[in-house]
Amino acid sequence: MNLNLDKFSFDVFGILLIITAVFLLIQIFFLVRMLRFRPIRFENNDPLPPVSVVICGRNAADNWTKLLPKLLEQDYPNFEIVAVNDRSWDNSEDVLEAFAKESTRIRLVRVQESETFFNGKKFALTLGIKAAKHDQIVLTDSDCIPSSKNWLRNMVLGFNEAEIILGYGDYFPQKGLLNAFIRWETLQTALMGFSAAAAGRAYMALGRNLAYTRDLFYARKGFYDHMHIPMGDDDLFVNHAAPFANVTWIAHPEAKTLSIPKQNYTDWWNQKRRHLQASKYYRRSSKFMLGVYGLSKAGLMLGIIALAFSPFMLLCLVMFVIYMTLLSIASWRFSKFWNLGAIGLLGPWLDLILIHIQGMAMIANFFRWKKPTW
Repeated sequence: MNLNLDKFSFDVFGILLIITAVFLLIQIFFLVRMLRFRPIRFENNDPLPPVSVVICGRNAADNWTKLLPKLLEQDYPNFEIVAVNDRSWDNSEDVLEAFAKESTRIRLVRVQESETFFNGKKFALTLGIKAAKHDQIVLTDSDCIPSSKNWLRNMVLGFNEAEIILGYGDYFPQKGLLNAFIRWETLQTALMGFSAAAAGRAYMALGRNLAYTRDLFYARKGFYDHMHIPMGDDDLFVNHAAPFANVTWIAHPEAKTLSIPKQNYTDWWNQKRRHLQASKYYRRSSKFMLGVYGLSKAGLMLGIIALAFSPFMLLCLVMFVIYMTLLSIASWRFSKFWNLGAIGLLGPWLDLILIHIQGMAMIANFFRWKKPTW
C-alpha cells in the first residue's frame, strides 16, 4: 500500500514538474525577447520639426508651477506648450495665465464643466491636440517633469522613422518598500512593452512620456472607440493604433520623465486596479499575449513552491535559478538604458511578492469595480 502511495505521489509530482517546465519555457521566450531589446540610435542630421507639447491637468496648480519652468528650459528650437486646464476649481487658471504672459510658447485651452456631457481627460486631451499648431505631438502629465533639458530633443528624434514614439516614465526614488514596488512595476511594464514593440507587437504606452503625429490621431479617430472609458488615454490609443503605424522607442536617460509616486498603499492599490481595468479593452492578440505571460509566471511560481517539497527539489531549484538569472539580467540591462539605479537588480526579488498582489488586484476587479471620474 505504501509503495503504491509513494508511486502515486511520484507520478503526480512528475506531471507537475513537466507542467512547471512548460511554464518556464514560456517565460524564457519572453525573457529572451527582453534580452534582445536594443536602443535605437537615431541620426541627428535632419532639421528638427516644430513640436507641440500637450499637457492636461485638473486642479494641478502646484504641478504647473514645477512642470512649466522645466518645459520652457528645453533645448529645442521650435516648440509650443499646450496647457489644458480641465475643469479645475483651484487657482490653476491664475497660474497658467501668469506663465502665458511671460512666455509666448504657452497656449492655454480651457475645458468647462458640463452637466449634460461627460468630458473626462480624453475629451480634454482631444481639445488640446486639436488646438496644437504643429503635427508632431508630445504628451506628458502635469505631475511629471523632464529628466533633462534634452528630453524633448531626444523624444522628437523618433519622428524621423515612426508615427508613435514610446518613452519611459520613471518615478522619483524614495525610501521605503512601496517606492521600490512602484518603480519595479514600472520597469517591469517597460520590459514587456518595449520588448514587444521591438518584436513588432506594440500594445501599450505610458502617457507620462509619449509622442505621436496628429495625422495618426485623426486617422484612428482619436479616443472615439473608448471615449466612454475613463482610463486608457495612453495605452488604449497606442494598442488600437499600433497595427496601423510605425512604432519606435527612445531608450536614453535624458529622454525620460519623472513623477512623484503614490505615498500610501491604498492609492497604489487603486491605481493598479485602474490600470488592469484598461487592459481588458486591448486587442485580442494583446490580451492573449499578456494572459499567457501572466498565467505562465504565476504557474511557474506555484509549481516551484509545490516542487520544493517533492523528490524533484533539486530540479525545482535549477528552474528557479534559471528564471531569476535571466530576469535579473534583463531588468539590469533595461535599468542601465534609463539610469534607474539599483531597482534593476532589486526588482526581480520584489517580483516574487508583486505577482501575488497583481493576482489579488485582478480578482478584486473581477468582483467589484468603481469607475474613476478622471
